[in-house]
Amino acid sequence: MADGRITALVLAGRRDGVIDPLAAAFGVEDKCLVPIAGQPLIAHVLRALASSPLVARIIVSINDPSLLADLPIARA
Repeated sequence: MADGRITALVLAGRRDGVIDPLAAAFGVEDKCLVPIAGQPLIAHVLRALASSPLVARIIVSINDPSLLADLPIARA
């Protein structure tokens, strides 16, 4: 970016036809939704990136964006 800040890319997709064992153990569709300290893993990642003065924009690559529809930090 012109102001020296970066765009962060979060890779939160899944492999087609493969059920992630960690996601299965927690009964969620994708590993990024596994709860850690009461919040999905991806919420912690997005909050950390959003709090960095070096990050201007965050892009999330995920198979099904509707999985993040209930996460306010993802909508932001």
